[in-house]
Amino acid sequence: MTQGQSQVKLLRIAEFAKVALTTPRALRLWQEKGLLEPDYQDKWTGYRYYRLDQIEKVLKIKWLQELGLGLKEIGEQGRGKVKVSDMVANLDEEIKLLQAKRDFILSFNKFLNSRRPALKKVWIGGWQLLTYKVKGSYYQINDYVKLLWEVADRSGAKFEPLEITFYQTPYFSPLEADLKIGLIIKGGRVKEEKLPSGFKVERYQRRPAYRFSFLGPYRFLAMVYRKLDLYFRKNKLPISPPVFEMYLKGPFNTDNEYHYLTHIFYPVGISV
Repeated sequence: MTQGQSQVKLLRIAEFAKVALTTPRALRLWQEKGLLEPDYQDKWTGYRYYRLDQIEKVLKIKWLQELGLGLKEIGEQGRGKVKVSDMVANLDEEIKLLQAKRDFILSFNKFLNSRRPALKKVWIGGWQLLTYKVKGSYYQINDYVKLLWEVADRSGAKFEPLEITFYQTPYFSPLEADLKIGLIIKGGRVKEEKLPSGFKVERYQRRPAYRFSFLGPYRFLAMVYRKLDLYFRKNKLPISPPVFEMYLKGPFNTDNEYHYLTHIFYPVGISV
């Protein structure tokens, strides 16, 4: 210990930890990570000693932890400025996500416990479609959609910026599903002779349907279909397959899965 240190009251680690409202274990860890060195450490006993004014450093470390930084990040921030505005922006995003999750939990719980889902009678169809027919897993739809868009982009035609998945069997069966993925052609012409196997251009005639609008993550769609299928069976409401879903908002046009908007259609009656 130097003469200058001997003239300043030094606290042993347990005393300093108590005054600084932390723990000896934390102080040892911070020293190991290079965040806070003791003012003096006895080379024979290993005892650590701290000055009272080192509390300011302790408070700064705690503050940075409150902002959500890990010890490694705190060490990096010590060599530069802490951008509190960035931290607040991240918190704002977390709050928005939690609020969206909260709203989803409440609305989905209401749906699951409802006797009658919020169905709306609409007219749909009258479309020229580029379709891709495949037998596979419902949970791989994103892969099928990506492949369809790749073929669509090479076709030279223009398409509506949304996808449709036709579920060829009468009721939801996710693993061995007969699926048909479609894009609505809005301009130009697709040369069918140049399409890969499984792809074709076809017309979907205009017809009435029941529509259910689902706001939430795709992973809950199986529960939605289960509830809707039971409702249609229980009430003996005839449907005209294929049932299909249309993705208005998804991973490509919203950054929050609780804001994914999917319309599910149960066609009824004949086409016109």
